[in-house]
Amino acid sequence: QFQRQLGISRYETAFQTLHKLRAGMVRPDHDVIGAQYPVEVDETLVDGRTRGEDRGVHHKATVVGAVEVRPRREAESRADAKPFKRPVYAGRLRLRLVPGRGAEHLTSFVKENVAKGAVVRTDGWQGYDGLAKPGYAHEAIVLDGDPGAKGTMKGPLLN
Repeated sequence: QFQRQLGISRYETAFQTLHKLRAGMVRPDHDVIGAQYPVEVDETLVDGRTRGEDRGVHHKATVVGAVEVRPRREAESRADAKPFKRPVYAGRLRLRLVPGRGAEHLTSFVKENVAKGAVVRTDGWQGYDGLAKPGYAHEAIVLDGDPGAKGTMKGPLLN
């Protein structure tokens, strides 16, 4: 069913994706993330083809995600002794379908899922501008386009 809903043609890809999501979402109602590690937060639009409609019209769902950014320990190594491509890896994950990309929805998601005082990294989207008020160390990272503009983050994990 997961494979069909996402339109993934290969069973193996769907199976692997599903199990990565399940592993990252262990105990979602029992604890918040980010107490020990920085958290990346980003939103995306999912599904909804717009054939025959204007460019601004879409029927997509907004999904927001938060993932812990955990550093790799130097003691970790692969069996083949090849170095890791990234010095960090994804820790625990939280995902939620939200009504929109506005500040009220994004801030509410962060408050419910991320520990107070945590470092929260986002893109430059204005919906995240109020995260410092509730007590988060907010880092807006804009890597694409004009550095002074609100843009998108291509961080190590949520992309």
